[in-house]
Amino acid sequence: MGRQLGVTTLEQWYRVSSTDVIKAGGRALLTAKSDSLIKLLSDAYPNHNWVPWRFTRVPSGFWNIKENRIKALGHIATQLGIDLNRSSWQGLTRNTISNIEPGRKLLKYYNYSIDMMLNDLCYSNDRTSVSTRPTKSETTLDDRTQLDAIGEKLGIKTLDNWYKFSSKHVRQRAYGSSRLY
Repeated sequence: MGRQLGVTTLEQWYRVSSTDVIKAGGRALLTAKSDSLIKLLSDAYPNHNWVPWRFTRVPSGFWNIKENRIKALGHIATQLGIDLNRSSWQGLTRNTISNIEPGRKLLKYYNYSIDMMLNDLCYSNDRTSVSTRPTKSETTLDDRTQLDAIGEKLGIKTLDNWYKFSSKHVRQRAYGSSRLY
């Protein structure tokens, strides 16, 4: 089928759509893989590192998975020669980010707001103690460290001890506030 579609290298599969595969007689193959060209190619070529955002379409719900967005931002950061520290992104424009694939797609997920994207996906070195409320992205990147520090503050010695505390109690003791976040 690859030859029929003019594909002679694995890289060329990125420009092929599911519709192209169907037109070439591959409907049954796609149906067997939940209509996902990426799944079909990943199974056919398991040793190739397929990059989902390079295809004409990503699987449904792809951008809803935070890990996928972090990988995409990491790819963009690598292309720009910066890291995922929020301060590294200061001064970058939507245009700069959009010009690096998958920047436009990632920004679209965040309604083209660089701030929203960075608040969700980047970490910050600004926080100096556990008493400062961590950002959403920091919590994602170092959940275990945060929980260990909170547990130490609360005197938790085993995992079973966590059942003795409500989320309100944890917030009051760890962050000095009962406000819901």
